Amino acid sequence: MIYVLSCEITAGKLRTRHVARVQVRSTWRELTDTAVIELPRNLDLKGKSLDEVVKRGDRVDIFLGYNGGLKREFTGFVRKVERDVPVRIYCEDYAYLLDRKVEPKAWASVTLEGLVTYLTAGLGIASEVVDVNLGKVRLEKGSIADVLMQVRDTFGLVAYFRHNPDNNTRPTLFVGFPYDLVTDKDTAILHRQRNVANSSGLKYQGKEDVQVTIRAISNAADKTAKKTVVEVGSGPVRTRNYMPGLSKEQLRSLATKELDNLRVDGFSGSLESFGIPYIAHGDAVRIIDQQYVDEDARYLSDGVDIEFSDTFRRKVKIGKKL
Repeated sequence: MIYVLSCEITAGKLRTRHVARVQVRSTWRELTDTAVIELPRNLDLKGKSLDEVVKRGDRVDIFLGYNGGLKREFTGFVRKVERDVPVRIYCEDYAYLLDRKVEPKAWASVTLEGLVTYLTAGLGIASEVVDVNLGKVRLEKGSIADVLMQVRDTFGLVAYFRHNPDNNTRPTLFVGFPYDLVTDKDTAILHRQRNVANSSGLKYQGKEDVQVTIRAISNAADKTAKKTVVEVGSGPVRTRNYMPGLSKEQLRSLATKELDNLRVDGFSGSLESFGIPYIAHGDAVRIIDQQYVDEDARYLSDGVDIEFSDTFRRKVKIGKKL
């Protein structure tokens, strides 16, 4: 079968199926996904100037695929238009809306859901959060994004947007512990000898080769106590923030579980797949390699970088083994 590249890009009043290049960067480790659209030099704007067609704040949707079968790879807003040659449109996902300033407010006790509801009121953003009581919280001056980053740093709760690749519904803001909010979708199968473009960045390691120290932190539930810190393992330090008010025993148990999740036989690093199968960060990926007959395991994707020009590639960062 012959695969012909297809795309459909909308940015403000611009509607085109012709681009020179598209790059998308997406990971649950960051609040904001980004995209860059590079327009061909001979693109016909039907007599209008670029400023009339695309401007900051315009809605952006990027659909990519083969043979007219398209998936929505990005949705968001124009952050900046670079009018050099070639023209580049820099975009951010719905985290663009989180630049809005919030009014200072204090709670004697607030749940994560209550905090997120307060932050996103009036934005028309759907959210899905874990059931966690944050205790006493006081908001100072800053943006919604600033607050969510403080929540990440203090409580270890990550925030990111996920969209439906098959329709134009608004994305959902997820806030919770890493991997807890993975959507229940089919596993993408990547066979290193069949449907992987480049796997030089993928390494196989035994659990005895994994040297890491988990530094687990639980902040105090109130100002009268000190934060609890526990370290387990040996090697380079990875810091993990857990919910406040945990005892040393509870924290050590969580840190040990995290360490056990990391110390497994399996793949690490990244690989470059084609445009299909569709893979987004947080999706499950099954990796098959004929050189490792016993290794037929599932992993979670930590992030996906997309390059679309005369080829369509996904660079998939391999995360936790399932």
